[in-house]
Amino acid sequence: MSNSQKHRPKEDAENNAPMRMNDQEINFPVTFRLKAVLTTSLTDTENEEQLITIFNALNIRYLYRSKNKSREDSYVSFTYEVTLNDRQTMNRLYELLKEIENLKFAL
Repeated sequence: MSNSQKHRPKEDAENNAPMRMNDQEINFPVTFRLKAVLTTSLTDTENEEQLITIFNALNIRYLYRSKNKSREDSYVSFTYEVTLNDRQTMNRLYELLKEIENLKFAL
């Protein structure tokens, strides 16, 4: 048995263990609304494709909810309902979102 196989049950348990955030416990799988705000330097379709590419790469179930533009049309926000199966996927999602050049923030 390799070292990675010996440690897998512990990693799996930690990955699916409840997580505390702002004095609230997050139990996986968790479904929530993810809002991503991006600049309008790309088209809405291109911005949306950036998000969907990440969801698909991580096998995240998602459902489009809404899109809003700022008054000056300099920002656009997309809201998706996403389901994350474990902490590792959540961490990886936010790592990949940070790589989007025109992303201002994601909640």
